[in-house]
Amino acid sequence: MCAVSMSWLQVFVSWISVTLVSSSVLDFIDKQIKTGKYDKRLRPYSGGPSLSVKHQLYIISLGPIETTTFTFETEFYLRQWWTDPRIIFNASKTQLNSKIQPESIIWIPDLTIINARKVEFYHSAVRTVLKGDGTVYISQRLKAKCNCLMDLTYYPMDTQKCQITFESFAYSRSDMILSWHKTPVITDHIHTPAFSIESVEGTIKTMEFDIDNRKEIYDNLIVTFKVKRTFLYFVYRVYVPTILLMIFNFGSYWIPATAVPARVTLIVTTFLASTFILQSVSGETVKVSYTTPLQLFMLVSVVLVVVAIVEYMVVLFIKERHKKLRKKSEIETNAGYVEQKKSKTNKHVVQNVNAIVSGYPSQHAVTNGYRQKTVAPKTIQVMPKSTLSFKIDIVFRTVLPFFYVIFCCSYFTYYLIVV
Repeated sequence: MCAVSMSWLQVFVSWISVTLVSSSVLDFIDKQIKTGKYDKRLRPYSGGPSLSVKHQLYIISLGPIETTTFTFETEFYLRQWWTDPRIIFNASKTQLNSKIQPESIIWIPDLTIINARKVEFYHSAVRTVLKGDGTVYISQRLKAKCNCLMDLTYYPMDTQKCQITFESFAYSRSDMILSWHKTPVITDHIHTPAFSIESVEGTIKTMEFDIDNRKEIYDNLIVTFKVKRTFLYFVYRVYVPTILLMIFNFGSYWIPATAVPARVTLIVTTFLASTFILQSVSGETVKVSYTTPLQLFMLVSVVLVVVAIVEYMVVLFIKERHKKLRKKSEIETNAGYVEQKKSKTNKHVVQNVNAIVSGYPSQHAVTNGYRQKTVAPKTIQVMPKSTLSFKIDIVFRTVLPFFYVIFCCSYFTYYLIVV
């Protein structure tokens, strides 16, 4: 019981001491402001040397990375350190640790994200630390949606680099020098949908601008996220279904040309499914002026389906033409038979009349004219397998699958291994 009382007493004493220190520090800053020794509108060392400000980012989350808009979202803690000699209140370890908004009591750097579309500040997630030696530490949570210029030349086997670029809007390098902490970026097991994070690094770059006929240099703090797209997602959603559709498409060449409903239904269904996949794939990316590898794969597949449609139209045309020629040949054959029969009948009649007149009927005339039965030739309605349309089906059912296998092997070898 006594130990519990002592712990509560220690907590109470520490709270009283922190409150007194905080009040004394804030009173000191207010006094500095009232006496004109501190103006939070002016940077430390105003009119003198440049102020050095160190930065660190603690990444909380990354994503989603949108290929349709070339943007990405990220949440992070922005940490800053600098020294302000105007608020040195004690050389000891005494410090103010508060969740007060820092801009309400002191000067803070005007750091901006120059490639951001939208930035959200969590006003409740702010930490301000003022030390007695004038050191200022600020940590604030932000959420930013930034532009990411992507190159889809190898989409969906691509690797992208998305950046967050920080820059001071008002202070050039002659007034404020931006630098990284010894550990620029901290990431703890962050993940992003549809991508794997390969590396995160912080760099510094200087930009030169011509302002009022004089050149000014600004520091840029750049955080680069190198991410690789997850290819397995597209294997299950695009590549495997498309290859299966192509197998069905090549199977149409094995269906007899006379089975019109079955063959047409299979080809048309394959064509509609392929075009639907192509449209859905194209809708997942921004409209670029070049063809991505995924679109190339789908276009080749759609073209092969169109080839199947055109080939079957040619086969039907040749088959119909062959049928008409057969009918024409049959009609001519039958007409010649009728004429021959008429001429033979007339000849037999003349022979019989002459025989009757002479009183001796001709045995040949009687046999041929009255007793012989002549049968017309029969036509067999069977499509021979040696016709041109059947040969075309044989060629296409052999050549196109072989071409597609070679194309797939070359495609995946180049984009997954060579590139």
